[in-house]
Amino acid sequence: MAFDISVYVENPFYKPSIGAEEIDEVVATLKSGWLTTGPRTKQFEREFAGYLKHKHAIAVNSCTAALHLALEAIGLKAGQSVIVPTMTFAATAEVVRYFGARPILADCRVEDFNLDVADAERKIQSALGAGQSVAAIMPVHYGGQIGMWLACRHLPNALISRLSRTRRIAARRITEKQKVESSPVK
Repeated sequence: MAFDISVYVENPFYKPSIGAEEIDEVVATLKSGWLTTGPRTKQFEREFAGYLKHKHAIAVNSCTAALHLALEAIGLKAGQSVIVPTMTFAATAEVVRYFGARPILADCRVEDFNLDVADAERKIQSALGAGQSVAAIMPVHYGGQIGMWLACRHLPNALISRLSRTRRIAARRITEKQKVESSPVK
């Protein structure tokens, strides 16, 4: 299959949908004097948590910050490995390096530029065979195209169990941290 760049030039992967309602919200936020963690952020966190049917949600300033929190929450340790796609922003792999961990690059599918699950499996098997600990997979949904995350279900059971356990631990750690941070100062 030949790559045809004209498809992407004529049909960019994003087209912002910004109307009067969004502009009014931005102006109201600017006029409020709160640019970061003000009442609108707290409202967003509550509404987003409700939408996801979770008790808590945390708004951050960037995907890099969100990835950092996620890896912190699972307890990523120096020397462990994390699978990241090749078609992503540099921060996806760089945040893994913050922990002294090792990003393992997995190829992406030419059809949608998302993680190639078969290549991810090969990289995981190779890492495990070399005695490395693979702690997580960080899928990236590229250009509005949803990745094939559900296809990861067939990956080694030990890895899937580890990922499920770390997700529960992450949720518990975030909840505990929020309780501490929201406690009144004495």
